[in-house]
Amino acid sequence: MDKQQIKEREARVIELATAFCKEHLDDECAELCTKLVQKLGRKRSCPLQSGRVEIWAAASVYTICSINFMFSKSSRLNTSSAEIADHFGASGSTIAQKSRVIKDLLKISNVFDPDFSLKEIADNNPFNHLVMRNGFIFFESEKCKDMIFGKKIRELRDEQGVLQRQLAALLEIDTPMFSKIERGDRRAKREHVIKLAEYLHQDEKEMLTLWLADKVLDAVGDDELSNDAIIVAQEQIQK
Repeated sequence: MDKQQIKEREARVIELATAFCKEHLDDECAELCTKLVQKLGRKRSCPLQSGRVEIWAAASVYTICSINFMFSKSSRLNTSSAEIADHFGASGSTIAQKSRVIKDLLKISNVFDPDFSLKEIADNNPFNHLVMRNGFIFFESEKCKDMIFGKKIRELRDEQGVLQRQLAALLEIDTPMFSKIERGDRRAKREHVIKLAEYLHQDEKEMLTLWLADKVLDAVGDDELSNDAIIVAQEQIQK
């Protein structure tokens, strides 16, 4: 396939993806999908050369939605994997698999990606409160009130159609206890995080990172000495 043909396929994928966004989401989502497809098109071995353009468009939309918590019922821009699948005439599993290919190719994190996040998501990203100076992490502003790990679990549950009681059974705890973990009122155990990552098909290290970030935020809170405490802790870790 020559460059012109690849560009034509890229344009068609963008056309299909942005049409869905403008009908079901908004213009900002359409811009993010365009940016994502264009980045795929710049890959040396362009993946858009093979496969149905409808699948690539659906997977692009799915990727943007998953990064921005749009599968959560509490999201301002709410959609579902089923709605995407119906619109593009493809199976949900095929779209999800292609989305994983996109994330791998573009090295997109399942947790947060600054290049493909809505402005409202980027502005509220808890990691915005951490800055690196001279090799040390500092808290730039007040602690984020929402727990990162619980929010991610809630989004994944909504995306995959999993009930709280199902995950509670997996962790061998009752549903009210799991609900507290999801809301950030209680902390999950490390073994819980590992089980959830496997069940929800997420990278274990990324999920553990979110869990640990919550523990750090919870421990230092809004204390004026939090930055000093982080420096001391990092010095000990680096020894």
